[in-house]
Amino acid sequence: SVTAPIKALSKKPVAAGGGGNTVLVPSSAGIKYAYVKHTGKQTDGSTSTTNNLIINFGGTAGLSLGPEEFAWFPAQASTEITGISSSSHTILVEFAYFKEQ
Repeated sequence: SVTAPIKALSKKPVAAGGGGNTVLVPSSAGIKYAYVKHTGKQTDGSTSTTNNLIINFGGTAGLSLGPEEFAWFPAQASTEITGISSSSHTILVEFAYFKEQ
């Protein structure tokens, strides 16, 4: 079973490269499970982008997702998961997370 914190399936824009990282999963107590998907769209939800989505774990780049790619992974409790675009486009990201009980 799962417990709080829980974030149901949501969408959020992440900044273009050179901007600040966008928090997708905050650090918290307990192991978290996260789902992150690059929608292939810019923030407006209709304009396509070919920029990769860079997923950072505690400030260190860990994953690079291309358009329409997704990842499902566990993360340590103290790890904040953030995202940023690899170049000049903002990216609309789909994500969710929950904590293991």
